[in-house]
Amino acid sequence: MNRNSLRGSSVFIDGYNVLIGTESLLTDQFFLAQDGFLRDTRGVSGSYRMGDSTLRALDLIIDFLADSGVGRAIFYFDRNVSHSGRLRGLVEELMKSRGIEGCAVLSDCVDRRLRESDGIVATADGAVVDSVERVVDIPQEIMKERKRIKG
Repeated sequence: MNRNSLRGSSVFIDGYNVLIGTESLLTDQFFLAQDGFLRDTRGVSGSYRMGDSTLRALDLIIDFLADSGVGRAIFYFDRNVSHSGRLRGLVEELMKSRGIEGCAVLSDCVDRRLRESDGIVATADGAVVDSVERVVDIPQEIMKERKRIKG
């Protein structure tokens, strides 16, 4: 799915997957996999640490959601990863500042919650992608937009 198909929809976001993918885009540490999804080359999912590119990546993600006109955005962050609570607060603050309805949730079972969602899922996690009907690759959509702007 692309940005145009998100207008008015509920989007359920694999928080760390989308954040790490977007950070990888900013640091040029990514590749496009054979399934067409953008993947990071850093392999940091369980050991994620906030860094210089974190706030910029969050801004890009929130801007993408706002510009796409989503009806509601629900971010899921793995509870057992350091700083998840801090990220939850940052995401909710940014969403509020951009007028996006939704929240950020800490969960012990992010993949299951995404599979059980009733909207569009934002992830590049192959196991989740294969088990949901509608999926969007937000980092790749951001990449396309950045390329379009650069010309």
